[in-house]
Amino acid sequence: MKLLLIIGCSLLNIVAYTQNQPVPLWQAIEFIKTVNIKGPTICPDKYGNTYMLTNQTNSSPFGGIRLVKYDTLGNILWKQTSQPGIIGLFYGSFTVDSLGNSFVSLCYDGGLPDYDADAVMIKYASDGTKLWEVNYGLENIGDSYVYFSELDSASGNLITLGMNLHESVPDENFLFVQSIDTSDGSAVWKTKMPGVFRPQNMRIQTDHIQILATHYLPNGKYYMNSLLGFDGSLLVQYEKPYFGYEVDFNHISKTGDVIFGNRAFGYTVTRVDIKGDTLWRYEYPSSSEKNWVRGILEDDSMNVYATGAVEIPGLSTEMTTSRINSFGGLDWQNIFHSSDLNFGDSGNDISLWSNKVVVSGGTQLQSSDVVGAIKIYSLLNGTEDYYITIGENNIFTIDRSFVVDNNLFYAGEGFQINLNNMVVATGSFHFPKISYVNIPYYPTINCYPNPTYDYINISQVDLKTFDKIFLYDNIGKLVLFKYIANENIRISLSVLPPGTYLISIMGEKFQINKKIVKIQ
Repeated sequence: MKLLLIIGCSLLNIVAYTQNQPVPLWQAIEFIKTVNIKGPTICPDKYGNTYMLTNQTNSSPFGGIRLVKYDTLGNILWKQTSQPGIIGLFYGSFTVDSLGNSFVSLCYDGGLPDYDADAVMIKYASDGTKLWEVNYGLENIGDSYVYFSELDSASGNLITLGMNLHESVPDENFLFVQSIDTSDGSAVWKTKMPGVFRPQNMRIQTDHIQILATHYLPNGKYYMNSLLGFDGSLLVQYEKPYFGYEVDFNHISKTGDVIFGNRAFGYTVTRVDIKGDTLWRYEYPSSSEKNWVRGILEDDSMNVYATGAVEIPGLSTEMTTSRINSFGGLDWQNIFHSSDLNFGDSGNDISLWSNKVVVSGGTQLQSSDVVGAIKIYSLLNGTEDYYITIGENNIFTIDRSFVVDNNLFYAGEGFQINLNNMVVATGSFHFPKISYVNIPYYPTINCYPNPTYDYINISQVDLKTFDKIFLYDNIGKLVLFKYIANENIRISLSVLPPGTYLISIMGEKFQINKKIVKIQ
């Protein structure tokens, strides 16, 4: 049982609540020959349906893709499978709109001589009907790929990011960004950037489109930040050199900063500004080729959350999750070791749910048992709230997971030895609603003066119950954090603008919230 204390005026209530363990709702299995290049991914729609997309390799052994739509109980509503005629393919981008239409880019593996692979995108209706299929590489020589797509809410168009590569014709190497009319798949505009590029990420910002790519030149490797207008015009472009693997897992901030995570040889997180200048860098103290970051994102207060693995002497490679604050300092870090017979744990994906961090990955034991793992931590202090293992069907890793409306959705991979087949498992857990019991309580903690011109005093804090103070502005952004050392505290608000703020005084089992007003 956990207790939450919510402040009112003079009379308060202790709100006691119990959160039960998550309840499995459903799991569905797709049998495929093997997962190829990319792991499975999932998207929800607003009705609670789940769309699962995976690569597969059939007995040809050319690759294909499979898209399955499940209802809220895990029943298959429809299934679409695309198999190439003469060459392999894999999925590049995947987007689902609010109506349940899904947009999938098929990237052909042009491994045959004199064969140019083209970037194809398909739109499926919510009932699985194919509405259109468009080839965006017909005018190109070489292999075209679309890797990222995102819906522009203002125009309703789909913005895509891809590349074209040709080994012997330099002019046919370029990055391309397109705006696509979702009604028929036609290109509204297309912008090309010459050079040998690898698309890395894309984000539609308020007044521009931001794309991140790696650029390969004879004198080295560069990452490139480009800003485009919504008409496709190139507004500005910045390049910086890089070394190793530091850009493979990344996140574009709403501020335009880019956060990089190393995929090998170091659990390292680096934040750079839009020009590529380093703002801060966090690196796990010990270096190993088995240290890496596989998932990274940011909250609205510019705190960064990363997951991956670090090698721990005497143990193994362990799932590691970190929260790094906006100044590059480590707020908390959890290193998860599943058992004494463990051969390794790793985090693959990370997402946020309310005030929690959802981390998914897997573990392999000495007995060769393999288990998918999902850890859910408190966002503020990293305490573990839930630990879910998924071992049915010999699932060995979870590639993607997130929570929507108290339901957790996941997609993972496994291997059925008796069938000699890979499986993709898609499923859901439900977190029961919180039940409340109000208990009258008269607090001793005082916050004054309120309203205030400059500072706030907090008196009679029980140091055995409370250990941290958080100050948020009126949009929920964290503007101050400090540990509690004395029962009487003074906080200066002199550098903050006038407005309404929320003070949260927190402990392991209690939280007191108090609104304060700063006046001119």
